[in-house]
Amino acid sequence: MGTCGMQASCIGALTDREKGSQYSVFSQPDQKVTAGEITLREVLRSAAKRKLRRSDRFRIALAVASSHLQLRSTPWARKQWESEDVCFPQTMSDEPEILFDRPYVAADFHIGNPSGPQTAKQSDRSFGCLGVMLMELLFGTSLDDHELWQQPNFTENAGRSLYRHMVAREWADSVQDEAGPDFSAAVMWCLNESPMTLDGDQWRRDLADRVVLPLQNCCDWIRAKPAD
Repeated sequence: MGTCGMQASCIGALTDREKGSQYSVFSQPDQKVTAGEITLREVLRSAAKRKLRRSDRFRIALAVASSHLQLRSTPWARKQWESEDVCFPQTMSDEPEILFDRPYVAADFHIGNPSGPQTAKQSDRSFGCLGVMLMELLFGTSLDDHELWQQPNFTENAGRSLYRHMVAREWADSVQDEAGPDFSAAVMWCLNESPMTLDGDQWRRDLADRVVLPLQNCCDWIRAKPAD
């Protein structure tokens, strides 16, 4: 997949040995995306001419949370996702259009068989990172650019995830006033109640019930809201 350039009609097949199922992988030659990509972090930092609407932000938040539900325990999610890992394709035109309705998480291809499911240490704080990204989408700004992060005791420790988590918890107090109880509950679960390991399947049920479904409610609400 990494060497074919995504040009072949059928790139290959993936086999689920446990279930005996096989999935064919196809490229999308008709998508006409030739102008590269832009990351969510760049969008949040105003590198994009078109700004994210609230409906865009809710929809992307749901897509990212759903991707955690599907991929968090697999080798496809080798790191804790942050805003620089979420990308949007751009079309080629006089002014490239950003396809905000087609977010994806960038992943590298590795030679040979992928490693097994992530260990507990590898999954540490992954849900906390999700909570941060949900707030960045909601408020349209990166945590690194937030006034709370500019305090000296935090900026001096900018590379430490613990300090990011502390700032995020303080920031989270503003979520309910901005987006209501569903979005706030999703963020609070990620920051305060999520597990540090992926043992068993309870984390999947909790992530679906406490994060994905509330975000789906937010998306449904904004679709049903009458135009001003």
